[in-house]
Amino acid sequence: MIGAVAFLLIFLVPTVWLFARAQPRTDRVIAVRRFNVATVLIATASMLTTAVYFWATTGHSVDSGWWVPLAVLGGTVFVCVVLAVATALRYLIFCRSSVFRSSDANIAEP
Repeated sequence: MIGAVAFLLIFLVPTVWLFARAQPRTDRVIAVRRFNVATVLIATASMLTTAVYFWATTGHSVDSGWWVPLAVLGGTVFVCVVLAVATALRYLIFCRSSVFRSSDANIAEP
């Protein structure tokens, strides 16, 4: 179990760091902030959903002591995936749209 947590931390720490530090440079600061808040809410909801799932399936069985570590491990995986996908989407939405706008302005009409 300690090995699994250490293995997941190898993915969690860079994912959280990348999400927090790789902010797009755009003039739409409020939109980026709303996207970030929505991402954190989705990541929290996925972790809570994982905890409820493991509590409902494992919490009342013979292995009732294992639902907490399983919920932490599963929730960590979901948080990593949500933050990684959100970082890529944030780049595609906010950085690529500004690139397209600037390149479209340079195209001359015939």
